[in-house]
Amino acid sequence: MKSARIFGAIAAVILVGCDHQPWDEVIHDRLLALAGPHADDCGRATTDGENRQQSICALDHLQKKQPFIVQYRTAGIDAVTESGFALDSKGKISSVTTFSWGPSAPVGHIDAALCDPKALHEDNGGALVCY
Repeated sequence: MKSARIFGAIAAVILVGCDHQPWDEVIHDRLLALAGPHADDCGRATTDGENRQQSICALDHLQKKQPFIVQYRTAGIDAVTESGFALDSKGKISSVTTFSWGPSAPVGHIDAALCDPKALHEDNGGALVCY
C-alpha cells in the first residue's frame, strides 16, 4: 500500500512536470519585456504547420506598427527550440530563441537579436523567421 502511494506521488510529479515547461514562460516573459506593456499577444504555436494564424497576426501588427509578441516551439526527437519575435512601440523587432534537451530540462542560453523589419517573413511551415 505504501509503495502504491509513493508511485502515485511520483506519477503526479511527472505529469505536472510535463505540463509546466519553464523555457516557454521564460521566452514569453522576455518577449513581453522587449515589446512593452501594451503589446498584443499573437499567440504561441506549438507544432509545425499550425503557425499561420499567429504569423498573420504578427505581420498585421507589423504593417500597422502596433507592438506585438509571437512565439513558436519546434520539437525534435530529443530537443526543443522556443523562439519568438517582439515589436516595440518604436518599431524595433527583437528575436528571442532558446534551446533545451526536453520539456523538463532547465532553460538553456537565451539568444536575443534585433531583426530588420524588411527581413521578417514566413517560412514554409508558416512560422516567422528573420533573414
